[in-house]
Amino acid sequence: MKKLLAVAVLAIILVFPSSAAGNTVNFTILHTNDEHSAVIPYSPAIDFNESVKDPTIGGFARLASLVKSIKAEKSEEVMLISAGDFTGGSPFSWLVTEGESPEIALMQKIGYDVITIGNHEFDYGAEKLVESLLNAGYPEANEKTVIVSTNLVAPQGHPMNEIVKKYHIMELENLKIGFIGLLGKDAKAKAYSYEPLDFEDPILTAKQAVEELKKEGVDLIIAVTHLGVSEDLELAEAVSGIDIIVGGHSHTVLEEPIITSDGTIIVQTGDGLRYLGVLELEYNRDNGELKIRNYDTGTPFLIKIDDEIPIDPEVDAVIKEYINKVNAMVYNKTGKNILDTVASSDFALTTRMLQESNIGDFITDAMRLVAEEKTGKKVDFAVFANGEIRGNVTPGTMEYSKGKISLYDLLLPVSLGVGEDGSPGYSLVSFYITGEEVYRVLEITILLHQLYGDDFFVQFSGLRYYYNPQNALIEIPFVDKKIPSAMLPNLGSVVKAERYKGTGKQTLNDEDYEVIERDDRLYMVVTDNYILSFLPKIAEVLPQLTVEPKDEKGSPIPPEDYQNLVVRVDGEELKVWEVVVDYTLSQPVNDEGLPQIDKYYREPTNRINVVWSFPIASYPLAVLVGLVAIVVYFKVVRGRR
Repeated sequence: MKKLLAVAVLAIILVFPSSAAGNTVNFTILHTNDEHSAVIPYSPAIDFNESVKDPTIGGFARLASLVKSIKAEKSEEVMLISAGDFTGGSPFSWLVTEGESPEIALMQKIGYDVITIGNHEFDYGAEKLVESLLNAGYPEANEKTVIVSTNLVAPQGHPMNEIVKKYHIMELENLKIGFIGLLGKDAKAKAYSYEPLDFEDPILTAKQAVEELKKEGVDLIIAVTHLGVSEDLELAEAVSGIDIIVGGHSHTVLEEPIITSDGTIIVQTGDGLRYLGVLELEYNRDNGELKIRNYDTGTPFLIKIDDEIPIDPEVDAVIKEYINKVNAMVYNKTGKNILDTVASSDFALTTRMLQESNIGDFITDAMRLVAEEKTGKKVDFAVFANGEIRGNVTPGTMEYSKGKISLYDLLLPVSLGVGEDGSPGYSLVSFYITGEEVYRVLEITILLHQLYGDDFFVQFSGLRYYYNPQNALIEIPFVDKKIPSAMLPNLGSVVKAERYKGTGKQTLNDEDYEVIERDDRLYMVVTDNYILSFLPKIAEVLPQLTVEPKDEKGSPIPPEDYQNLVVRVDGEELKVWEVVVDYTLSQPVNDEGLPQIDKYYREPTNRINVVWSFPIASYPLAVLVGLVAIVVYFKVVRGRR
């Protein structure tokens, strides 16, 4: 009798599970962001070798293997999400110019459920993005890998209206999850060319989308954002109802989630497929509580994607096809394949936050000196921004690759952008500016990097200058506002600017420099079409710092004619990446017959120098002290009389 009763009770439990068990849902979110076309393992790619342990990171074939293993281990729903900028950052993204998207195709194959659009998806223009997505099977491909971008606005009848979903609802066994996708204000400002598309305010858009999703009866809302952590925090504070933010754009490695005061969970994995994010969750339908299970299970929030993870053979086979396609693109220009060794060095060319860098010196020297060679004209200055330098040039570290640099590793830092001709890479442009405008350019760059960060810090060749960063902005007395000091007569943060008079690489000898006067003398400048596109925007905001590109006679060139400033060789646009390759191949040859990066570039060469002069902010105080001193003086003198 007791046995029969026990069996009956067990049957009841199985058929009618308890409230706690039946109303608790476990699921896992796997996530990446800012993949930046890290299709193959890199840092450096020349070290990659499947048969030995190596230091490389990233790669879609490793990611595929890792995702498969996690899904196989779990008996719960596992979703895979990307927070945008899957494009841009390696030569693989160049295939977008030919209507292909290796990243999207691989993400579909790996099994991404939801992705959003970042600013670098527009590196080749909105038209090429649309073409590559259509060729990747959209809008039908949304059945498998959904592209969600809630604040994207497209003209009526534009294909993007069909390709992108405003929001997406995923239903698990007994849980309804709503997804929104957002591109942030900073990301929009840094997008190269998204017209005729546009992006509405992310916070206002999110509020409306959350209301609509609530009406649809969703239990949880996940915002997949390309905003950056600071804007993510603003979003969480301003919009109630968002449970999870899977973020990107700021390349922030969050080793643990940020949990806001309202309980919103914010996660991000850095960039370049260095990590896969893992967020194990439990949702209680009885009380609506969302719990992070990683703290109980011990599962790390970030799993490093390195050589401990095997290569997935199916995905690797697809990648090899894309390698062949990229080889076909670059071989015609360089005579090399992307994984060929092209140079050697016993030091790395590296970026530095808000400082001159040896890689900045190398790239700008390449721009100045190769442009001189190709045009036959004396180039005074070359200009390139930190935000365009997408990493370091790291020589090999393994026994078989020691000190060697592959073409792929050389191209990584300068692989962004597209030219006026629609081909990969930013194009060199040349024009003339006056001595007065040289100072304006310097003041603009100092102001921008102080206000907006390292992306706007600018590297130079042919120029040496000294500045006081404290003097970029001046506070207006009795008013809680600051203005650029250079807007006021005879003020600014630049103490001195000098032109290099010699030939070849800049020396450290003072006699090889001359002071640039604030006059109408013309200087030839080489930069790229991306930086050039900012000049009219700056003139609108800061008319006192207007810089007008000119021809060699000093006549201003209007923005509608900027395409005429592109440097062309034999009718073809000269790219930044091409001059870097040319300059590298021109380095002195070592005993192995390889160009050896000149030791001159081992350290930065003192082109950008911080000096601490009397701060402009103290001027009002100094004037006040002076006035007081005068009053006191006259009182004392009169008193004596």
